[in-house]
Amino acid sequence: MLQSWAWDDIAAPKWIEPQLTRLVDEAPAGDGWVHEIKYDSYRMHARIDGGKAKLLTCSGLDRSHRYRRTVEALQRLPAITRPLASPWYYDRYSFRTDVR
Repeated sequence: MLQSWAWDDIAAPKWIEPQLTRLVDEAPAGDGWVHEIKYDSYRMHARIDGGKAKLLTCSGLDRSHRYRRTVEALQRLPAITRPLASPWYYDRYSFRTDVR
């Protein structure tokens, strides 16, 4: 349930521990699973705070300087200040509303 305070007052955490992939021989079956193909490459977190974007690796290293055009594109995105932009508030790591 939404509380009565302003969402703008809730600060984003400095770091959210990523959910890492795990290599398996076979994907689990069933409707309760969502799969992601793991390619051997970087996995980045995009962080936009105060209109400034950063691209961080899973260990927290800033790689923004290597992907300047992506950072610039992220900074042009319109700001979202409602609960959708605050998945960490309910310990959620998805922007989907039907996943807890």
